[in-house]
Formats: sequence, C-alpha cells, structure tokens
Amino acid sequence: MKKKITRYASVLWIIFIVISLCKWAEAEAPLLWKVPLGSEAVGSPAVGYGQIFITTRSGHIVCLTTAGKILWTANLSAAIFAPAMLAHKRLYVGDGNGKLHALTLTGQRLWEIGLEAPIRGTPQSLKRDLLVVNDQGTFFCIGREKGNIRVRREWGAPVMAPGIVDRKTKQFLVPTSDYRLLAASPDGRIIWQYRTVGVNLAVPALTRQCDILLASMDHHLYKLSPQGKLLWSFAAQYWLGSSPVVDAAGNAYVGGYDKFFYSLSPQGNERWKFAVQAPFTATATIDDAGNIYAGDSSGTIYAWSAEGRLLWQYKTEDFIRGGLTVMPSEKILLVGSIDGSLLAFQTAATLGKKAAWPKLLGNPANDSRRP
Repeated sequence: MKKKITRYASVLWIIFIVISLCKWAEAEAPLLWKVPLGSEAVGSPAVGYGQIFITTRSGHIVCLTTAGKILWTANLSAAIFAPAMLAHKRLYVGDGNGKLHALTLTGQRLWEIGLEAPIRGTPQSLKRDLLVVNDQGTFFCIGREKGNIRVRREWGAPVMAPGIVDRKTKQFLVPTSDYRLLAASPDGRIIWQYRTVGVNLAVPALTRQCDILLASMDHHLYKLSPQGKLLWSFAAQYWLGSSPVVDAAGNAYVGGYDKFFYSLSPQGNERWKFAVQAPFTATATIDDAGNIYAGDSSGTIYAWSAEGRLLWQYKTEDFIRGGLTVMPSEKILLVGSIDGSLLAFQTAATLGKKAAWPKLLGNPANDSRRP
C-alpha cells in the first residue's frame, strides 16, 4: 500500500513539475532590448537596408540599428499619424500639417509638398508615383522623384487610415470613416465602393487571390472579391479597430475591442479565439514559422502558435496601439508602445514570407507589396 501511495505521489510530483515548466515557458518572454523614442511610436516600423525607421506622434522619424542603437532622428515639426513608407532608398511620410515629406536614409530632406489637410495615412507607391489621400478625402498622385502633383481629385470622403495598393489589379483600396471602402484607379477615379454599417479605421489586407479583408467598427470582418462583391462577413462581439493579417493557408487573424483575438478560415469560419483582459487595437504580425504576435491596450504582448497555443506573453508599461512587425532578415519582433518605447523580442523565425499578408501594410517597407 505504501509503495502504491509513494508511486502515486511521485507521478503527481512529476505532473506538477511539467505543468510548472510549461507555465514558466509561456510567461518567459524573450526581450532583447528596449529603446526610448521620446514620444508614442506610430504604426508599424519600416524596415530595410539593415535599419529600422519608426515615426512618433511628436513628429519625429527615428532610425535605429537592429541592435537598438539610435543612428539619427529627424524632426518634421508636426504630428505624425501613420508610419513611413520605404521605397528606392527613400522614406516618405505625411504629417498633421498636411505636408508630404521625402527623406534619404540618413534623414536628409529631399522635398516636401503641402496637400491641403492633415495626412493620416501612409503614402503608397506605384511605379514612379505616390498615391495619398488627406483626411478631407482629396486624392493626390505625386511624382516620387520631385514631389510634383500629377493628379488631384476630390473624393469628399473623410479618410482616417492608410489605404493599400493591389499591384495585380492596379487598385488603390482606401477605407473611409463615412462607412465605405473605395477602390480607385492609379489616377484617382473611383472604380467601385462597398458600404459597411460602421466607420472604417483599419487598413485592408489582401489574400493571394486578391480578395480583400476589411475590419470595421460595425463589429464585422468582411471578405470582398477584387470587384467589391461580398464573399462573407464574420461578426465579432464588438468593434474591430485593428487590421487583419493573413497566413500562407489563407487564414485570417484579427483582434477586437471585445477582448478576443480571432483566427478565421478562408471561408470565414472561426478556427479559434483567445480571450484577454483588454481590447486589441494594434495589428498583429506573422513569422515564417506561422506564429502570430499581437499586443493589446493593457500593454500586453502575446505570441501564439498557428493553432492558438500561447507561447509567451509580456507586459509593457502602456498601451500597444501601433502595428507589430517581424524583421525580414532577423528573428526579431518589433513592438512600439504608447509610452514612447520600441521593444524587440526574439522570434522563432523571420517575417512570414509564405504568408499572404503578414503585417500592417503588407511588408517591411509598408508599401503594400506582398512578401
């Protein structure tokens, strides 16, 4: 009898140790470095040429090495509401005074041009042009080299979030706060529009088939064809303010104000969901191993496997509002916080090159290209 009790106690002790180790593994986050930026980090960093470029709410662009060393800071003297876009060894960013700026990779100003009203989106590149819309709904096609206005069109639709360019269909897809998703040609002519029931503040995402995923504040994630036809919609329990990302299999991932992080199949069926203690507003990112990383408004960062198993979590000082990204050539996750910090974590793999849309604005350059 004593032997049975002893054996039973030993088994229980082993189980306790295994459970404790699993919990420890989940809780231990692989933080590499943390750098103060001086102001709230905005959006998703642009990454390229071995450097990190991140914008701040106070109007600065900060350039860092992958080890977290600040190389230079440029002050645009106006609030910035969206991340910069990196193209052809230049940075392009709009500001709250309605100016679009072009800078070199060393922070030197090349040109700036006034676009009449605050710019809350990231400019997108298509061939030799930049496509951008100000918050009053005026569309501009700008020559990328000299900053000259090639086309100007009045849309009359308030725009509070970046649009994206689908290079296969040559459509500029822009969410509006008057309940629409607009699809325009490169010269700004509206091709079609889809009306939602709520304000649209999230950046769209694209699948490999050029279908469009749009998260709306009307609680729904919509999947549309390239022609704007509704394929399906998924109802969350509350607002969807973060943007979706899409893995290699076409599964979508999005966090909601309802304090759930969702994984949906290509057909719009719920694969899994994970409950947390605070709303999600930051867009997630996917690495090449299929792991997903997201941050919520409590300042907690989560890492899950593709099947929804929690790998680790880390509590920062404040709100995570900007999009997360994994670097394309290094196993590093970058997370900007509202407290003015940029944090870096070790990941299992580099950015998800197999994924259809692994981060906010599509790729490390923030220019809508697929990885």
